[in-house]
Amino acid sequence: MTIFYARTVITKLFKRNKRRSVRNSQDPPNGDKLRSKESTPESSGRLSSDTQPDQEKQVCEDSKGKVSTKPENNIVLAPYNYIAGLPSKNVREIFIQGIHIWVQVPQPALESIKSITNILHQSSLMFDDLEDESQLRRGKPATHMLYGPAQTINSAVYALVNTFSEVQRLNSSETTEIFIDELQNLHCGQSFDLYWKYHGHIPTVEEYMMMIDHKTGGLFRLCVRLMQAKSISSGRYLDLTHFVSLLGRFFQIRDDYQNLMSAEYSHQKGFCEDFDEGKISLPLIYYMQSSGLESDQVKGLLFSGRSSGEGLPLEMKEFMLEAMKENGAIRKTEALLQKMHNDLLTELHQLEASFGLKNPILEGILKKLQV
Repeated sequence: MTIFYARTVITKLFKRNKRRSVRNSQDPPNGDKLRSKESTPESSGRLSSDTQPDQEKQVCEDSKGKVSTKPENNIVLAPYNYIAGLPSKNVREIFIQGIHIWVQVPQPALESIKSITNILHQSSLMFDDLEDESQLRRGKPATHMLYGPAQTINSAVYALVNTFSEVQRLNSSETTEIFIDELQNLHCGQSFDLYWKYHGHIPTVEEYMMMIDHKTGGLFRLCVRLMQAKSISSGRYLDLTHFVSLLGRFFQIRDDYQNLMSAEYSHQKGFCEDFDEGKISLPLIYYMQSSGLESDQVKGLLFSGRSSGEGLPLEMKEFMLEAMKENGAIRKTEALLQKMHNDLLTELHQLEASFGLKNPILEGILKKLQV
């Protein structure tokens, strides 16, 4: 099974069950057939792996997103639990808490939304590391380095399928449609990234921003759309689209920059790991746009490392980074990040005025992410 074929299973599953979702949305609150009477949504990433109508396998997740279950499921969940147990800054969960200040959601629905977001994030990291041939994740071996590609794919797809249970707990055809829509966007965004690397294509800045809006911005957008669909406050009617889009772009471009310039990133993922992967980043696009014939040298090195499957020697990566510094690509990226950070603060203050409520959590996120 290819990775993309495995991923399409999720969308097909939702489409086959669309009618069931609509029917469930008409049931009374105590008519949720997916949970036993003892089931609670207290844990923020709970997965359900029912095999019989009268028997529920208990699957729980701790604050790091680590999943545990009955022994018969330990094997399929082992790769997922490994990556979910690695140290994380939990930016997306903190983001949800910040949005909750304005867009108030009943606690059971809020926990399901946290779980959906967390499971999608962890499983996407498993796919990304495999597709990018990354060796490290958060300073530890990437999942496929320990479990192999086949087990990693199987575990990631299993986790994705289980998000369906959480979406159904939201008991709404609207949230099902939102989930399908954003899941498709996530995969479309990833397809751009993979296509550019495979074909050695350097996109325009506009094309790169479109990829970010689909991929990185998609998960933030999913959180907000699900929360507004289940909100019990007037916050469900206010437009957060621009803030979320800007945050997604800032988040990805900051990651591009840090991958090349941050000592912490070098420790966690290796020095200039994006060069090893042949990854297209904004600093690279800026460099290619303004370097003339010299850009062919960097482009040749970038994609030769990927084709060899061994990455690039340290000296070559240092040469590429120095070339990007000298032609101003790094400085231009820094300037854009500063502008985007200022724009985010301005947008946040406007939203605080609209809601009539300060949001120290989102302010804290922006302060923490400032380069």
